Amino acid sequence: MSRAGSDGFTRKRVGAVWWRLAPGMDEALLPILEDLGKRREYHPALGEIGTSSVKSVRRIKANRPGLAGELTVKTYSESSPFSTLTGTAAASAEKEWEMAREHSRRGLPAPSHLAMGKRKGKWGAREYILILESPTSHERFDDFFRTTFRPELPSARPMDKRRVISDLAGLLRRMHDRGISRPKIEPGNILAAPRSGGGVHFIFVDLGQSLVRRSKKGISVEERTLELARFHKSFSPLFSQGYRIRFYREYFSPDNLSSREFRELVKKIVDLSARLAIRDEPGVEKKVRQRVDPYFWFVTRDHRVFLRKPVYQNSIIESLDKLEAAENRVRIRIKMIRDANMIEVMARKLSPPPDRARGVAGAAEWAFIMSAIMEHHGVSHYRVMAAIEPKGDQGGITLEIPPGRGEYNLAEYLARKVAEEFSGAPWDRRFLIRVASFLLNLHNLGWRFPQPSGDDLWVRYTEEGTHEIRLSNLQRMRRFNPSDAEERLRNLLALRLALPISQSDGIVLAEEYLRFSRAHSSDRPGWRKRFLEWQLGSASAT
Repeated sequence: MSRAGSDGFTRKRVGAVWWRLAPGMDEALLPILEDLGKRREYHPALGEIGTSSVKSVRRIKANRPGLAGELTVKTYSESSPFSTLTGTAAASAEKEWEMAREHSRRGLPAPSHLAMGKRKGKWGAREYILILESPTSHERFDDFFRTTFRPELPSARPMDKRRVISDLAGLLRRMHDRGISRPKIEPGNILAAPRSGGGVHFIFVDLGQSLVRRSKKGISVEERTLELARFHKSFSPLFSQGYRIRFYREYFSPDNLSSREFRELVKKIVDLSARLAIRDEPGVEKKVRQRVDPYFWFVTRDHRVFLRKPVYQNSIIESLDKLEAAENRVRIRIKMIRDANMIEVMARKLSPPPDRARGVAGAAEWAFIMSAIMEHHGVSHYRVMAAIEPKGDQGGITLEIPPGRGEYNLAEYLARKVAEEFSGAPWDRRFLIRVASFLLNLHNLGWRFPQPSGDDLWVRYTEEGTHEIRLSNLQRMRRFNPSDAEERLRNLLALRLALPISQSDGIVLAEEYLRFSRAHSSDRPGWRKRFLEWQLGSASAT
C-alpha cells in the first residue's frame, strides 16, 4: 500500500513500518524495507523520561540497481513509553531528514537520504528509521588531514595542504552564504576524500546539528563570528598559525576587508574561541578520566596506563619492562591500531611533583591531562601519547612525540642567535614578538610554568618559512588567575631571566607582551617601568 504525498515523497507501508521514500526509491529499496519492516518485539530501555538517542547506526550492503553499494541505517528511539509525549526521537529524525533536503536544495554536499520510517511499538513508544547513502570512500577531516600530510610522506607538499585549507574555507563560506549554520562544528562533522583530478571532496554529516536561517539577511556577522570561534576551537589543533590565517583570508576574501578590519575580526574570533575553550576546559579532564574517545586508560600488573587512541594497548604492555629499566630519556617505537607503520616516541621518566599532594594526579598522569587540555585549546605542544604510572609512584613515565630535526629548545635557539650576532650576523628580533605572543596566549588561558626554563618552550621552523613555538614539560604546568596582572608580568620576567638575551631584548619582549595584554591596558607605561626595575634589580642581585 503506497500513496504519493504533496511534497513529492511516496508514503508506503511495508510490514510494521510506515515509510516516506525519496522519488524513484520505491522499487530499489523494497527488499531492504521488507527486512526492516518485520514486526519485532519492541522494548524501549527505561531511562530518564523525556530523553532520546540514536539507538543504533549500522551499514548494510545494497547490491541493487540504482543504489550506492553500501547504505547506512540509523534508528532513533524514545527512551521510555512516556517520552512519546515530548516527541524527542521524532524531532531528531525529522530534523536530520529535513536538513538533508535543505542541503540538497542549497547545493551543499551531504549524503543522500533515501527513506524515513516510523514503527509503533507494543508499549506505545516509537522508533524512527533513516536510510541514507554511506560515503564509504570518505573519512573524518582530521583523520584525512593528519594521514595525508604526515611529514614523512614524500607526497605531502605544502602547496597541496594550502589548497585543502582554501577549499575548506570556501566550503564553510558557501554554507553560511546559503543560510545554513552549524553551531557545534567539529572535524567529525565533515568527511573528506581526495578527488581523482586533484583537490578534496567534502561531505557534511550529522545533519541534525545544522540550522536553517530563514531571515532574508542570512547569517549575521555576529553569528558567523561565533561559529568561526567554535570552528577555531575544534580545528586549530590541526593547523599551524600560518594555515589558520590562510583559512580566514580565504573565508573573508569576498568581503574585501582592509588589513586592519581583517586583523581585528580574526583577533575577535580567536579571543572568543579562547573564552569558549576555557568554559569547556573542565570537560576535557573529565573525558580523560571517563575514557571518552580518543582517551583511554587501563590497569595492568602494578601500573595504570593512560593512552590516546589509536595507540595499540598491547604495544605499551610489551614495553613496560624495557621502559622501567631504561635511562631518563629513551626513544622507542610503538604500534598504532589499523596502521602498519610504527611511530617513534620519547619515553621520559618523571620525578614526583613537589607541589602536588597525595591523591592528586601524579606527574605522568598530569602531563597526559595537560596534553589533552592544550590540544583542546589548540596550543602547539609535543603530544603525550601515553602515560604510565607505577602503583604508589607520583612520578611515572610519559611517551611523547619527540622533537624533530631542526627543533631546538628556546634557550639553545637564542644562544645560537646571540653567537651568530657576535660573528657579525644580526638576527631578526621580530622572533621575540612571537615568543611574547605565545606566552600571552598561554597566560590568557590561565596556564603558566611557575618556574619557567628555556627548555619549556621549543622552536620549530615551519614549511611556511616562519617559526612555530611548542610546549614541552607539560607536567610542570599549573593553573593561575589570569586577571593577576603582576603575577603575569613576573612570570614573563622569570622566563626572560632563564634565556640568554640582553636586558634590551628583555624590554622588547615585555613591550610586545604589554602591547596586547588586556590585563595591563590601564597603565602600560607604568607596567613597562616596573618590569625594567625588576629586571635591573635581578641583574644587580646576580
